Amino acid sequence: IRQKMQGQINRLSESFEQAQGRIRTLQGHVNYLKTSYSNVFSPPGQAENPTVTLAAENMSSSPYDTCDCAL
Repeated sequence: IRQKMQGQINRLSESFEQAQGRIRTLQGHVNYLKTSYSNVFSPPGQAENPTVTLAAENMSSSPYDTCDCAL
């Protein structure tokens, strides 16, 4: 009985460690998405990567070609 219980404890411990690893991985993905979102949708000058923000703003600010390149 003791060996069975020890085996079960070991399996549960391994499962717990694997779950913690998955949680850390998911937290990394969440942090990446938060950073990406803030870079794209934050006001100019407040983003970590302003060129991404400006590009997104330029695409949505006007439906017209600002350089009159399209004839």
